[in-house]
Amino acid sequence: MKHNYFLEKPLIYQMKNGMKVHLIKDSSTAVYIECAVDFGPLDLFYELNGVKYELPPGSAHFFEHKIFASPQGDIFRKFSEMSLMANAATSHSHTTYSLSGTKNIKEGLLLLLQMLDEPYFTDENVASEEKIIKEEINMYNSDIDILMASTLLQQTFHFHPMRHDILGTHKTISNITKETLSQIHQHFYNSANRILVISGPIDIKEYQSLLETIDHVNNDYVRPTTIYPNEPVNVVTSVSRQQKNTPLEKLYLSLKFNHLMPKHNLYYQTLVICLFHLLIGLTSEFYSENINQGLINSSFNYQLNFEGDVGLLIVYSSTKDSDALYQSIIQTIITKQPKIELEDFNNFKKSYLGSFIQALNDYEYKVYLYSKYATENLDFDKIVQTIEALDYQDLLKVYDKIKDADISRVHVDI
Repeated sequence: MKHNYFLEKPLIYQMKNGMKVHLIKDSSTAVYIECAVDFGPLDLFYELNGVKYELPPGSAHFFEHKIFASPQGDIFRKFSEMSLMANAATSHSHTTYSLSGTKNIKEGLLLLLQMLDEPYFTDENVASEEKIIKEEINMYNSDIDILMASTLLQQTFHFHPMRHDILGTHKTISNITKETLSQIHQHFYNSANRILVISGPIDIKEYQSLLETIDHVNNDYVRPTTIYPNEPVNVVTSVSRQQKNTPLEKLYLSLKFNHLMPKHNLYYQTLVICLFHLLIGLTSEFYSENINQGLINSSFNYQLNFEGDVGLLIVYSSTKDSDALYQSIIQTIITKQPKIELEDFNNFKKSYLGSFIQALNDYEYKVYLYSKYATENLDFDKIVQTIEALDYQDLLKVYDKIKDADISRVHVDI
């Protein structure tokens, strides 16, 4: 079934400079711009023209901060003066720059693209940024949940870039120089390695004409090949315990299943999402029982990560007994193998599809999701079709495979 997500079908094309453009007319008041660069912390190791490169952990995030510098001052402040909301975010696989507003949109768009094309890196502004990011690292390291999550990833991965914090560490970012940033820009920030999404009450032909004024032939760019280290299927450390001054004990658990599922496969990723919702989600028997027993509270949460070649579940919660909670999770996911009823599976499909469609009522979130899926060559119709196609027997096969995943955990005792 086809849905109408926008006022008009998006115009999708590729500029002569290689940048992929999505122009979307929608009924929002503001115009939203997302420019996603195919570069992130997972690109620590890569090869280009037969030469292998290694970046210091934290490089992608450092670059995201420093790209806003210019000889005339902070471009972020300039966007604010133009009454535009600007933001940037570094995920593990991409770096995204966004703008939104109701006026000065075209001027802001040109400034954003100029900023990405013409970086300004000096020894002085790189040294200044290093101090700022070290303060940011200190702030995050004072948060026990962030600190223990970082410990958990280091216990889970031997060599994979996922073991490193996106921000890096004091030591790693000290190795980032203006030459490092220039290398990143040359290798990854070419127009041909970007996707530009513009959505709102726009005249599509006007924006097409505007982009033509800055277009140029760009035939030589080849994106570097990301190299993922040969990561063992087992975790580094199965269990560790730390003593902290907290009101309750805490449990942080990872389930490493990279090797158990097809990579870059939306269907299987969606099955995994379904599986863990049914096993430990808010409406699951596990959640109800452990809430009633006082083993978990509102802090209980879990996250799934499929970026790059990763397949990872992270579970964390405050608890009165972290050992008992661990046993309950293992019994649910690995040992007990509770029966998943067909009716529950079908109910999940309906609610998940409904929640997805409803979330698109938020214009800003809709553009964010559209851009995210566009980087994976997906669209909303493909997501909907995948949810509708989920098969109960396939879910049971995935459930059976999960028991072979390796587990790491961190207990915080009081």
